[in-house]
Amino acid sequence: MSQEQTSNRVYVTLSGLPLLIELKWPFHKSGSGADFWVLHGDIKLGGSEGLHAAVSVNLSATVREVLPTLEPKDVEGPVINSLRLRAKFSGSGG
Repeated sequence: MSQEQTSNRVYVTLSGLPLLIELKWPFHKSGSGADFWVLHGDIKLGGSEGLHAAVSVNLSATVREVLPTLEPKDVEGPVINSLRLRAKFSGSGG
């Protein structure tokens, strides 16, 4: 799945916030020498004036072993759901 297709969809958090999620495929091995893979992205709050958060998804070697591939067709659903569950936006005062 391309970035354009992902970022044009609106996802909703459990609290009802609309999110536009752009993922920068593919996963890549951590550059720090650690034993995990990383996928970067950006989450925008729908209907806001530019409110967004840069995100990264870290995938451990243990989880990687049970996945068929790191291609979007196999991991996009779990990645999106984990980002939806973790998304928390607060107003300007923290």
